[in-house]
Amino acid sequence: MRREVPGWFRLLLCWPALLVLGMGLLGLLTAIADPSVLTRPATLIPGIVLLLLCVAAVRTLIRGARVLTGMIRGARHELARPAREAAAAQDLAARSAAGWAEACRLRASLLRGERPPGFPVWDVVAEPGEVFLYDVQADYERYYGQDVTYTRSSGFLVGSPAFVLGGMAVAALGNASRRNAAEAQAAEQWRELQPVRLVISDRRLLCQVGGRWLAFWYAGMTAVYPEVAEWALVCQFPDVEPLRLRGVDAPIAAVLTVLGTQGLDALRDHPSLQALGAAGS
Repeated sequence: MRREVPGWFRLLLCWPALLVLGMGLLGLLTAIADPSVLTRPATLIPGIVLLLLCVAAVRTLIRGARVLTGMIRGARHELARPAREAAAAQDLAARSAAGWAEACRLRASLLRGERPPGFPVWDVVAEPGEVFLYDVQADYERYYGQDVTYTRSSGFLVGSPAFVLGGMAVAALGNASRRNAAEAQAAEQWRELQPVRLVISDRRLLCQVGGRWLAFWYAGMTAVYPEVAEWALVCQFPDVEPLRLRGVDAPIAAVLTVLGTQGLDALRDHPSLQALGAAGS
């Protein structure tokens, strides 16, 4: 396997490369002043060696210049990081405020008996009478466990008793570590975290996951947890893994999901939705 030369070492090599080029320049000036030195046996071979060294020195300087350029670019990137992080935080705050305000407005309008306007979603086939209400983004997760296997070391050793005992202890520690890692990986937990496109209708949630649409019908849900204060919505089903949606538009999805599963009374009285009341009234 080819090992990459560290950048600092390339920069360090630039100093002897400059020295070699200086010697080459001195030799060139000497040859210009006295061309006969190029034909003398005593100076011909050293001159060829110096020429080859100069070629290598030029290559070293070019690589060093590339390393230096990369270091300068990296330094500029790091210096600009606080500004980028501040801009990202400001953008997230603005989108969060907009999503929260829209969820408050939506809940208030629904409680007044107003029907939100629909719009066409051209890449999704609607059911007869179905109305699409929002087309937003969300973080998608599913909750489940999985089967995980790990390789167990046999610990078969030949040697002195101390060597065998030490090897068995190391093997036991390694097996325990691999077993613990496998158990942690197999345990039930939220998985498949990814940003998805979320289309919300008056009948279902549609998530575009891995290039395909997954439909989660309100009529098929057995439990709904609209944790709007945590910017999350959790839905349970009788035959598939629980779904969690998070993000700045999760409160909007929570409002419509509670309405679609439990009706206007739950939309008004659900404890987790009371945080939307003051701003939406």
